[in-house]
Amino acid sequence: MQALEARAATLNRKADARRKIILGGLLLDAAMKDPAWESHLNDLMSRISRDQDRKAFEGWTFKGGPADA
Repeated sequence: MQALEARAATLNRKADARRKIILGGLLLDAAMKDPAWESHLNDLMSRISRDQDRKAFEGWTFKGGPADA
């Protein structure tokens, strides 16, 4: 029974990660095409509070983002 529960949890984590990746891609695409979405993305990026999360984005910009201006 524990093995089945562990497998279900693993599948749920993988599905959750896939959804996040897809949504992230959609958000980036929208931000590159629409200034309103670009503003929303910049707002979200400014809310990153954990140092380790901020480090993942050091030096990174999306096309059309403020660093490209």
